[in-house]
Amino acid sequence: MISPLRVLLIGLVLAAVTGHPAALAQTPPQRDIQTALAERLPRGWEVASLRIEATENRGSAVTPRILSRFVAELRLRETTYREAGRLDGILVLQPALTPGARRTLHGIATSVLYAGRWSTVVEVQGDPFAAAGRLRGEFLPPTLVEGTPEYAAVRDRAVAAMQQRVADERDRRARMAAIFGDPPRILREVPELAGAFIEPSRNRVTPFRLVFQSRDLEAGTFTAEMIWPVSGSVLSARGRIVENRLELAETGYVRNPRGRSPQFESYRGTIEPAGIRGLVCREPDLEQPCRPSDLRFTLSLPMTASETSAARQ
Repeated sequence: MISPLRVLLIGLVLAAVTGHPAALAQTPPQRDIQTALAERLPRGWEVASLRIEATENRGSAVTPRILSRFVAELRLRETTYREAGRLDGILVLQPALTPGARRTLHGIATSVLYAGRWSTVVEVQGDPFAAAGRLRGEFLPPTLVEGTPEYAAVRDRAVAAMQQRVADERDRRARMAAIFGDPPRILREVPELAGAFIEPSRNRVTPFRLVFQSRDLEAGTFTAEMIWPVSGSVLSARGRIVENRLELAETGYVRNPRGRSPQFESYRGTIEPAGIRGLVCREPDLEQPCRPSDLRFTLSLPMTASETSAARQ
């Protein structure tokens, strides 16, 4: 006599072999795996087809945990792009793939049965989207697509601006060579100079402005204010131009927002066609020999308003 338990086991085996619904209910529908995979895809991609190659129950008949090895064909719905550099500060994109492009994807789906429904998690093997790019909307705007009329307009504008900057710099250098080549013209024609305070040991350059307040053209002497935009400080100064030398000494604070103690210095430089370069001296008295420090300075003609505007573009 066959026991009821053996009858039940035989029935389950026959159901599995014959495709009885009782057996089919123990594996997740293919559409569930396809839906779970679609949720994992980057934007713009869809599942064109999916084929299950093998399945295995790593759980039990009561609590099944089905592993399914599958291969899927993916199809791109929208053009994707990759970064190609920057133009005038705007990110430039190149088309990577066009709609209809295909990718083959291999993966493993793990499905568990809970409350009468299959819950499926997909693991993608490898990197099927290497060099596939991204949708344009996934890049931080603004963006330009290479080869478009919009790109050409920005490129032409950037080229024109660059050419203008080159021309402005060439004119500025020619103007500087003409003025600095004849040092007395500095006091006659220049209202202020653009300075740079150089600290080699700190690899730091701090800008300042030297604004002339009064001039004695016959004696070649002047008074000025040294304006330091970074700290907000303003110092008074006096100086002189002798042949091809400019010497300048700090004499006091006009504005001292950081409350620094007075430690005045002098600046002694050589006037050259390309600008003024020299040493910062610890001795503020121009009549005393320079006690050089490791600090340097330069002075040049400031950029005009149009040149400054062009440089910021």
